[in-house]
Amino acid sequence: MKTALNHTKIFIGDTVANGSVQAVLACVVAHLETAHISCVIFANVNLGGRQLDCIVLTETRALVIEAKGYRRRLRGGPNGPWQVQIAGGEWKGTRNAYLQARDAALALRDAMRAFATDEPPYPTAALVFEPHVPEGSELSGDFKVAILNLDELPTELEKAGPGGWPLARWLAFAQHHRLIAVTDVAAACDPALAKAEELLTSYRKGFVRTYGPLTVDILSSSWKADTGSMDSEEVTRRITLGADACLLGPSGCGKSATAYCAAIAFAQRDGIPIAIAAKNFSGSMKVMLDDEVQQIVDAQARDVIASAQSLNRPLLLAIDGFNECSENQRVDLLRRAAAFGRRYEALIVITSQTSLSRADLLRLDVYTVAPPSSNLKTAIATQAAAGQPLSASAAELLTVVDSCLEARLVGQLGASKAGHASRFDLFDMFVRSRLGELSALGISRLAAIAGWMTERITFSMSIRDLDRTATGGSPPTITASLVTNRLLSIRGDRVSFSHDLFLDAYSAEAVIRVAANDATAVVLALADPIHERRREFILGAINDPVLLERVLAELADAELIDACLAGRCGRRAREWAEVVAERVFEILAEEIASARLTLSGAGMWSVGFEHSTIAWTKQQRAFVHALPARVAAGSYLDKIIELAGHMDRRLVTERSRLRDEASEKKIALRSEAFGAAYVSQHGEAPGLTHISSRLHAGLVPWHREEALGSMLLERLRRTDLSLGQVYFLLALFRRNGVFDSAAATVIGELLDRYWTGAPYHFKLDLMDSAGWCGRADDAERQTLIDRIEALPNEPHIFLSTTVVEALQHLGALEDSADEYKDVVLREVADCLAAPQDPDACARAYSVYSACMDHPYSNAYCAIFNDLAPSERATMLSMAARGVSDSAAFVAPLIVEIAALPNRQVTLVLDRFLTPPGPDSFNLSEAIEVFALAHLAFGQNQLPLHVTEPAEATANTATLGACGRILYWMNRTDLSLAERTTNSASAQAFLEADRAGLTVNCLRLVERIRIEGWTQSAGLPPPVQSIASLVPMAAIALAKRALNNPDLLNGYFKFYNDHDRLNDLIYAVGIVGRLGTTADIAFLRDYVGDVSLGRPAIEAIREIEERSVDGSYERSASPSWG
Repeated sequence: MKTALNHTKIFIGDTVANGSVQAVLACVVAHLETAHISCVIFANVNLGGRQLDCIVLTETRALVIEAKGYRRRLRGGPNGPWQVQIAGGEWKGTRNAYLQARDAALALRDAMRAFATDEPPYPTAALVFEPHVPEGSELSGDFKVAILNLDELPTELEKAGPGGWPLARWLAFAQHHRLIAVTDVAAACDPALAKAEELLTSYRKGFVRTYGPLTVDILSSSWKADTGSMDSEEVTRRITLGADACLLGPSGCGKSATAYCAAIAFAQRDGIPIAIAAKNFSGSMKVMLDDEVQQIVDAQARDVIASAQSLNRPLLLAIDGFNECSENQRVDLLRRAAAFGRRYEALIVITSQTSLSRADLLRLDVYTVAPPSSNLKTAIATQAAAGQPLSASAAELLTVVDSCLEARLVGQLGASKAGHASRFDLFDMFVRSRLGELSALGISRLAAIAGWMTERITFSMSIRDLDRTATGGSPPTITASLVTNRLLSIRGDRVSFSHDLFLDAYSAEAVIRVAANDATAVVLALADPIHERRREFILGAINDPVLLERVLAELADAELIDACLAGRCGRRAREWAEVVAERVFEILAEEIASARLTLSGAGMWSVGFEHSTIAWTKQQRAFVHALPARVAAGSYLDKIIELAGHMDRRLVTERSRLRDEASEKKIALRSEAFGAAYVSQHGEAPGLTHISSRLHAGLVPWHREEALGSMLLERLRRTDLSLGQVYFLLALFRRNGVFDSAAATVIGELLDRYWTGAPYHFKLDLMDSAGWCGRADDAERQTLIDRIEALPNEPHIFLSTTVVEALQHLGALEDSADEYKDVVLREVADCLAAPQDPDACARAYSVYSACMDHPYSNAYCAIFNDLAPSERATMLSMAARGVSDSAAFVAPLIVEIAALPNRQVTLVLDRFLTPPGPDSFNLSEAIEVFALAHLAFGQNQLPLHVTEPAEATANTATLGACGRILYWMNRTDLSLAERTTNSASAQAFLEADRAGLTVNCLRLVERIRIEGWTQSAGLPPPVQSIASLVPMAAIALAKRALNNPDLLNGYFKFYNDHDRLNDLIYAVGIVGRLGTTADIAFLRDYVGDVSLGRPAIEAIREIEERSVDGSYERSASPSWG
């Protein structure tokens, strides 16, 4: 129904066909009518060849409005082009909206001057974002153009202007320019906008109706990101506000439900989400989008997308189950998703169990879901059981399951007959409860389908292949029943399991059926990388106790043993594991009782253990490596604490024996012995040492159980604990406890009780724990601060730094941070007063590094970032000259210098072009500094003059050749022929590889972190892969390495077996990245390798992808970026 306008007259040059202009026009009219302000409005008019969105004209003011509907983050100012952040974090150039608004106002004034005889007043301009400026944008304007959210426009309309014309004159102006008078906002707008709004409203309602039921019962999970821990609601909030996201985690832990929640919240904010299942992708994004949209509304995807664009509605593409996409299609899917994001400035959300195979195509914020806690699993099961109390058997089964889906199944089943069940049993019982009399036939059919998919490494199959897998005795009604009961799903002509956990379970069933009671066949299947995610199901699927006993006797895998101890493989497997574990604890105690320390006086650890006389079997060693995960979950706590007490008493005895020798060798025996017993991961260390070190290094799955945390805190209150016992309890409490006021009190008491004379590593751990107590109440927090400040000064730099960091985290330094800015200003002024002085340069580096590592780092950052551009460039240049060879934070310093407008400043980095010494202090940063310096010189088009090391070796020659190639690869000002010619000698040197160092050097250079580089304004993404320059030679080098791993050598002095394995995995990746189908047979020889199997499968997948999309020509040519 139209509403007559009493105070407003609207004229248009043409109907408004843009949703943002429509929204601005509606806002202006509504406010002016309500405020009883007489005015004339021009919309979508052309003056002097320039289109103007909206002009609001009163007796005292002419306001020109440029309307924008951006939904992605923007950055820009009055000068130069603007940029909009597209999917994956990249920035794309876009028109400067500030200049558009300013020039529109000038165009109106020119038209006014041409129409009038007198000099017209200046119109004012506003840049209005509908509904608001995208969150996180960095925009700047000035007095000429106001930058506003739509809800701020009414306030702007109330302001007085520099002058205007009488309304009668504006009416004459409209007549002169042949503008069209319309009665209201609806008449001013293109009818297609109304139709688009109708379509999008219908689509949003249909989307919520389709996916809403999948989120009704969702309970909040815990997630981890680079910015810290958060709940599901925070993940959803970040996505709806514009964060491209990859939701990672194991199957059934709520990734999909969280993605759908975010998509629905996005729709409720007027966004348009489109959800697709990755397993249905067969090469065409259009087919998938059309199929999805047509199941919601009677329209094609292009209609919905076009409507969203016309109304400036943001788009979100949710891709569920990336890991379920056929392996030979995954990169293609990512490419098409990235193209969708770039073309439509759409948000991208992907769920996956595994990291994205080509994360460089889409740089997404990664959120990793934690395994559900006991409380969450209980809540999910209770909810699924319609609120009925869970039986004892159900509660026991919940300790076994690892996912939200399984917890829901426990609740649905009621678990009345599920006591001591394995994970496989849970799915088997569920399927049998659904299929009833058809269970036997249905399970056979599921196993056949899962076996077919596993053999082909795929997650879906065509209808035709489904028919071909049917046996003669399988009636057609079986498939229909599997679909009806939501065990299989059919979309288009593709068939898949309704959830990949069902695929895992029935792949395990297929293994057991094919093995036919052959224990060797089962053992081989457990070792096959193809079944990496299904091994628990395979073990749990074995019902025959004789077969199970034979398989368990061969078991020496720590992860599977952990699954047995946790009960995930069934009652019999758990009982077997518990018996073996008891024996392992006995051996651990025997080992501690006979442990003898030895003093070397050299190397990283000057105190170690003599070779143990205990004869460990391979299986028992695997149990030692499995125990940390069980201890982290709260099992065997008493036994571990008891062993720590035994170890501490043994250390007292050994220190007494070695006191005189340690004094002669100047070894701090108390600290070094404690480190050898609880921190070192040396192979000769006792089993308890390996358990302790893995717990403290975070090498076990993350589970947070607050009930366990409360119990641990009570244990820490005891006054009879030894140092090792406290060390264990603190490690476990950090994983499970709440660092509140109670924790602050206990940790303060531990400081009083143990600090004086405690070993170095113990002090580090205790002080680090103190720093976690920032959430304590003010009184307890201040008491803890007072206790820390009362401690004697620590001479060790790492320990004293940890003390300062703890005080910083507790808020002890906040009040004095602002006061410290005066000190920083004096330091900076002192440096700038003598830019060529070496001592001043060293101080400049100290100022720069203090921005990242100083108690008052915030003060340093504030001052440094506020420097004038020329002063900042001088400080950076001085810092580069003043930094020592072993200093930290050199890599970010190089990036900042390379991004300076004055390219010549980069010349100061020439010292970093020399290959680092093979015994460098910080190995990874030394390579990073070397490579980034070559990138900086290459991208800034500076001449390369490298000073050879004083003692040139094969190592430095090989890395130097990598550096020269890296430099020429990034000289994008030269032609391809010039770059190839200039790097030919370095390429030839690497290809010869006489010292077996090339593969290692290539890997070290390719793995450097370049995130900061790509985010720096003005720097293009660097070309980093040297192997892609010479694909055939790189493949030959990789195959030579894989065939002769013993010939591999490393650049750095302490090259070991772990490094060699990483080089071999990298070599497999080279073949996959650059090879052809002719190389697949070579890779298949490594599929069964325990360490190289999974990388080999991934490499085969990459080659198959290229065989589908025809990209061999691209991969076989030089990659200059």
